[in-house]
Amino acid sequence: MFHHSLLFFCSLMIAGARQVWLLHVKFFSRVLVGFSGRGVPGKIPLVYLAVFAAAWQWGVLPCDKVPGTAFAAPPVVHVLSGPNDYFTILNDGYDHLVYGTTGNTQVTVANGAVAHLRHFPGENTIHIQTDINQCFVARSGAMVTISNSTDGTRVKIPATTQEQILNFNGISRILQIIGGQVKLGSLQIELTEKSIVQGQSPVVTSTDPG
Repeated sequence: MFHHSLLFFCSLMIAGARQVWLLHVKFFSRVLVGFSGRGVPGKIPLVYLAVFAAAWQWGVLPCDKVPGTAFAAPPVVHVLSGPNDYFTILNDGYDHLVYGTTGNTQVTVANGAVAHLRHFPGENTIHIQTDINQCFVARSGAMVTISNSTDGTRVKIPATTQEQILNFNGISRILQIIGGQVKLGSLQIELTEKSIVQGQSPVVTSTDPG
């Protein structure tokens, strides 16, 4: 049971192993209906669920669905090798998990791409190729999420006390923790979404005919 769980967890950590992921889903489904070879599923499904839940909770699986399937895919993982790196995240239908490094890193996030940036301690520059007028921003702790529901662009980046430049097609804002407040330019980022430009929460259109 333990070696099954370990294999499952390790395979989730492999960025390109989407076929391995699908094989595990199929195996897990067979175990649930009692075809594990022992006739009784036992505790194996519970272990799989526990490992999966822990991986999701710890941010190992910040993922969307695989294009054209009903399954979730592990993110494509990138580990930057040194300071002053230049890196581009493409819009290929998958989440991209990028681990930064010390130094002043420059990352370009293509229009419609999904990027989760982790461990970015330097004075970085993030080029986000989307319209700032359509972007909303919120935070969970110091983790800031910028999203544009129109074109699907989504970026998660940790705010620090260092100045990080977020460039939206030539329009720049400084992301920084100042006096305990997470700020993007002059906008104080809250737990609820706000328009970056207008500093207002998104408008909710009522569907109630009354």
